[in-house]
Amino acid sequence: MCSLALPLAAAGLVLERYHLVAAALASILAGHVIWAADTCLMLYHGDLTRTANTLGIADYVNAAGQITPLSVWAETHHLW
Repeated sequence: MCSLALPLAAAGLVLERYHLVAAALASILAGHVIWAADTCLMLYHGDLTRTANTLGIADYVNAAGQITPLSVWAETHHLW
């Protein structure tokens, strides 16, 4: 959804159709809130991997199942 929201927001800005920007923000709001809650749960439990104690949304491991600085940076794209 994030990948679709970015061009929608950009088009809304360029075309000065701010309802498109609002639609883009609304479409990703719930996912970002759940991601933030999941990350907080992971930090609380001291483990950045999906477990039974998480919501299963955030994923800080790479394709090999390891946590690396790059995989953490990539997952934190929700912040930046």
